[in-house]
Amino acid sequence: MDIRVFTMCSLLVLMATGIAPAAASGDPQTLDERADAQAEQISDASAFVAEIDQSLRLARKGGYGPLKPGSERKLQAARDTIANLLKGHSSASELRPDERITLYNAQEEITSILRNKDKDRKVCTKEAAVGSRLQTNVCMTVGEREARARADSESAKTMMRESCIPTVDNPCSK
Repeated sequence: MDIRVFTMCSLLVLMATGIAPAAASGDPQTLDERADAQAEQISDASAFVAEIDQSLRLARKGGYGPLKPGSERKLQAARDTIANLLKGHSSASELRPDERITLYNAQEEITSILRNKDKDRKVCTKEAAVGSRLQTNVCMTVGEREARARADSESAKTMMRESCIPTVDNPCSK
């Protein structure tokens, strides 16, 4: 089998495990459901890590186009995360729910780097809303997270510029 065909099939498997379950149901799934569906797709942990290794070898040779500076290190870190999570397990469905989420995020990172679309990589986290201790799943792309951080920073700067500290000379009356 041609190595490009094998690699593209491997990449499609990586992408399909994170995307296909949500697309098939027609409605957005929770982070836990996506992570569980992805874990169910990995029935042979050692074969899955071997496929990732093959994809990384091809990426280093330029099979997916030129890698951005620092991408090779990120790919290796994501691969190591996946390998460590799956070590001692025959399939990914044996992982704890939080480990499945970590696996999901590592696979998303590999896929986005190989596609050269890091801003489109979805990262899911559990976050508590302000004033609450209950955590909810928040899934956003890297680009959305960066835009949110910029907007929050601008909002804070605007509030600081508009705030007034009363003094004798300036009683802050508007």
